[in-house]
Amino acid sequence: MYSKKDKIPFLVRRFNNQGLSLIEVLVAVAIIAVIGLALVSIFSSSLSAFYRGNAELKTSKSAQLILYRIERELQNVVYFNENSFTGDAKQLSFCSIIPKIIENDRMSNYLTQIRYVCDSINNHLFYRVTSIPGGVKADTVMLSHLVDSIQFTFGATDDDGALVWKHNWTASDQNEIPMAVKINIVFLGEKNEGFKTLEFARTVFIPLGMYAKK
Repeated sequence: MYSKKDKIPFLVRRFNNQGLSLIEVLVAVAIIAVIGLALVSIFSSSLSAFYRGNAELKTSKSAQLILYRIERELQNVVYFNENSFTGDAKQLSFCSIIPKIIENDRMSNYLTQIRYVCDSINNHLFYRVTSIPGGVKADTVMLSHLVDSIQFTFGATDDDGALVWKHNWTASDQNEIPMAVKINIVFLGEKNEGFKTLEFARTVFIPLGMYAKK
């Protein structure tokens, strides 16, 4: 007769002598495989979310830099001639004062004609500056190769003084400067970045808005 203290060692010795059956091994392998697949799936999802977040942050920084540049230049708009401000949904042209660093690290302000153009076929956003007077054109700069679309709309007051938005600043409006410009820009994601498009918007109010030519 075995005592109660001897029963557990006896069962352990019996289990060790018999080993594991094939079914028990298969069940154990299946459980480990399921747990492993779950862990791999969680890790893969976390890694994809990390890369997507980084890509969206990078695109967001690029978009904010472009929007800030346009905003700063629009806020320095001046009236120079009948072509001081023109634009439609995909392009914008205006006269603006921009600072430049000259010799001895001194700053100087220059009157320039600035133009933004979106090539939606090739997803390019271009920027061009022309010096005034003289008409010396600087090299055209491509600000981004991932712009799916850009849209400009122009704010002006109607006869009742209400603010209305126009999709074109036409020849009949060229004697004036709009009160505000809405900018909507859609960026494409790079391949394998985990997102297709990101949209950004900004409304810029122009201090010299609705200046009428005398």
